Amino acid sequence: MQKQSMMNMPWDREDEIDLGEYLGVLLDAKWMILVVAMLATLCAGTFAYLTTPIYQSDALVQVEDSKASIGGSKDLLDLMDQGGASADTEIEIMRSRSVIGRVVANLKLDVVAQPILFPGMGEFFYRKYHDEGFREPVFGLGSYAWGGEKIQIESLEVPEDMIGEHLSLIAQGNGKFSLSSEDVVLLEGETNQLAYNASGVSVYISQLDARPGTQFELVKRRMQDVISDALSQLSVTEKGKGTGIISLSFSSASPLLAKDIVDSVANVYLRQNVERKSEEAKRSINFLKKQLPEVRLQLETAETEMNEFRLKSGSVNLSLETQAILAKVVELDQKLSELDMQRTDLSQRFTDNHPLLQALGEKRSRLMDEKLSLEKKVKQLPETEQKMLTLMRNVKVNTELYTFLLNKTQELKVVEAGTVGNVRVLDYAVLPYQPVKPKKMLITVLGFVLGLFIGVLIAFIRKAMHQGVEDPDLVEKKLGLSAFAGIPHSLLQGKLHEEMRRSKGKSGNSLLASVDHTDLSIESLRSLRTNLHFALLEASNNVVMMTGPAPGLGKSFVSANFGAVLASSGQKVLLIDADMRKGHLHEYFGMDRNPGLSGLISGSVKLEDAIHSTDVKNLCVMPTGVLPPNPADLLMNEKFDDILARVSSMFDLVLIDTPPVLAVTDAVLIGRRAGVSFMLLRSGRHPMREIEAAIKQVEKAGISLAGFIFNDIFPKRSAYGYGGYGNYNYHYQYAYKKDNKNS
Repeated sequence: MQKQSMMNMPWDREDEIDLGEYLGVLLDAKWMILVVAMLATLCAGTFAYLTTPIYQSDALVQVEDSKASIGGSKDLLDLMDQGGASADTEIEIMRSRSVIGRVVANLKLDVVAQPILFPGMGEFFYRKYHDEGFREPVFGLGSYAWGGEKIQIESLEVPEDMIGEHLSLIAQGNGKFSLSSEDVVLLEGETNQLAYNASGVSVYISQLDARPGTQFELVKRRMQDVISDALSQLSVTEKGKGTGIISLSFSSASPLLAKDIVDSVANVYLRQNVERKSEEAKRSINFLKKQLPEVRLQLETAETEMNEFRLKSGSVNLSLETQAILAKVVELDQKLSELDMQRTDLSQRFTDNHPLLQALGEKRSRLMDEKLSLEKKVKQLPETEQKMLTLMRNVKVNTELYTFLLNKTQELKVVEAGTVGNVRVLDYAVLPYQPVKPKKMLITVLGFVLGLFIGVLIAFIRKAMHQGVEDPDLVEKKLGLSAFAGIPHSLLQGKLHEEMRRSKGKSGNSLLASVDHTDLSIESLRSLRTNLHFALLEASNNVVMMTGPAPGLGKSFVSANFGAVLASSGQKVLLIDADMRKGHLHEYFGMDRNPGLSGLISGSVKLEDAIHSTDVKNLCVMPTGVLPPNPADLLMNEKFDDILARVSSMFDLVLIDTPPVLAVTDAVLIGRRAGVSFMLLRSGRHPMREIEAAIKQVEKAGISLAGFIFNDIFPKRSAYGYGGYGNYNYHYQYAYKKDNKNS
């Protein structure tokens, strides 16, 4: 039967994505994916359960517009403040070292005192203990705290070079303790008493509940480090742009500590805001007190000068026009004086480029222009009226200015006494009872999803790295060979093979076709029998060769059971084991390998002695015989041709089991004499390039393959393609060498 050469077949490279194949990969690996997902879920759940819970407490603070807190007095506000501070400014003030530093000092956060826990699970045991007394030490490790131990430190002072050093405190019982550093005892003391030594180390412990021998860790931390750590856990944000509502929140493993820190930050900030507002009022009062003596002196001087002028000049009556000019000039001078005082006060806090100072400067320029216009009118008056107008103006301006300063001073004193600031706490912190981290359900779900992803990734990596062809359609498509049969995997054959291996072929009948003729593997061999019938119609003889690319493909299993299937149809079949290196076909029938083919070719055995009958009707077997050192030489002997001719005439069909074609040349020598040749492939065992090499080897010898048989097919929902070409190497150990070594 003429077949197209594999070497002339085109290699189609299809880049189409087969979603069905991908789905099949997932279905084939479903149990592996599920196991990986369950393991990941278990790990995630364990992590979430053992991780230290983090609690968060929060508070709300309102920053009001400062203009609304001074009773609508715009003039007084201009002296005290430029307006309300923005929420961003207040947020930065809350996060400043001046505020957080006070919080650290108030709560003694620079002193760390905690029991020493067993590494790993110790924290979990300690956290889960809520009974009275102390948990019994696990594994007798009494130096660790296991639950119920408490310590409260009021103060800890150490020298500068010991700041940040971890000190060890050991409970001695009855409230007594010892404090040591690197196994050197620094001091000993008891609770509710100040303990100190000559080197500057002192500690005051108000509470110590622990078994004797329990160790605690004490650390005096630097203030900068504590502030930095506190800021990293403190969140200060505005709730809505422009609302002035600021949210404070703090996260900690201790719910009580989280609440205390949030409340302390709010109170310290509130107190600081009041102090800042009060300080502004004090500064303005001090400024006014400095101005009052000067203005009073100016007033007294102006009054003296006006009285002296009246005594000298007599009574001077001012016209209505002059009186109107006087009133206007006095009003302008008063406004200018007020502006000058405001400018002097603001210049102590801002630079000349500040918008407030620039606005005051523009307002003063306008008033000066009005004043110059009035002074021109004054110069047109009689000299006596001009002099009297000037003196009266000075008296009135200084009188009103002095009165204004007195009133402002009293108002500021009232403000200073009742300063409440422009900040109020809307909601103080409450003790949290539910942790915000870890989110156990979320972590568990994410662990499951991650496990699924890893499982899917492993499945596709296996697919990508898997080089074995598991789809016979690929071989037909790529190499142009016809698939004559697909033999499914047989669980029963696996058991029979294991039993045959243990008994070394002495267990009797190990033929699957005889044990269970309904097995799916046997059914597929029956379809092969039908296909072989059509192949023999064009064959030159009735000799059928079975070979494969490499060892371990199941050629002996297929040959033995295929021979039995052929014999069951009434044909006389001779099964020849031509693998005179590792052949073990005789083990399937519980017979010895000798006498057999090697002895028949060498002439030491007669034909009738080399052919063995079996329990299967119409089936005979010719085993390998004694394993020779030169199988290829024997197969090249002309006697082998004579033997094939004789048995071909004696039997309806001669089935020859041969060694692998890529390992040795025996199969090529036999294939030239066979009418039909099959290439046996095992599912998932060969990369495509290996199959290609085996077929090329056969075709170079002039042998035309009828097709291939696909053995050991596992039921799969996907068909793996073939991977990249890798080096293949066959270690085909000759059995006769082992025999020679043993002898």
